[in-house]
Amino acid sequence: LGSKNKVLINGVEIHLALELGVEMELGSGIVFPMDRSIRPYERFIQHTIKQRRKGEMEKNDFIKSFWKEVMNSLYGKTAMGVSEKKVFNIWTEQSVTMGEDKITSYPIVSIVTSLVRSMLGMMMNNIKKMDENYFIGNVTTDGFTTNFPNDEQMWKKICNGKLFNVWKEGRERVEEITMNNILEDEQNKKNIIEEKHSVSQYFGFRTRGQSTLRLDK
Repeated sequence: LGSKNKVLINGVEIHLALELGVEMELGSGIVFPMDRSIRPYERFIQHTIKQRRKGEMEKNDFIKSFWKEVMNSLYGKTAMGVSEKKVFNIWTEQSVTMGEDKITSYPIVSIVTSLVRSMLGMMMNNIKKMDENYFIGNVTTDGFTTNFPNDEQMWKKICNGKLFNVWKEGRERVEEITMNNILEDEQNKKNIIEEKHSVSQYFGFRTRGQSTLRLDK
């Protein structure tokens, strides 16, 4: 980030901003040539997801959490050293700057984070466009709280366009399934949108704090 009027953004975010009617002036940029036929992480991610889904079906929390951690660690290694984060070295008992890993990749990290942010931004903006009275609360890495109906046809009205199609294609590749619906259905429990929790009277605090004063749901 630069001054209040200058930010560093990815092409995915520029695409969404223009779709939403944002006026911007672009400064300098860097283009990273990409060959979409080369997918270095695909087989690894497919394997970890398959094992994680197996743990979910068997209701084995350890297996489910283990494979989730393994998969997330791939992103952690890819982003290692990007932000010059300080970590505590237990051997020297000193804080040191985390260096890059052998697979650190600025372009890949940029695409992953911007694509997730843009998908959330697209959905939240489309919800508000449909009806300003819909509530949107805490926003985290890959989700947000809302009173938008958990209805397939309603979600299809706000999830569309080029950005959504790119996201859907990626999800189908790593899950190795065809997703006909946005919400969970009889064939797939993990499609595009998953309802994590539901309460009758929501209140949120800080980034990830959600609770309710009513116990009926």
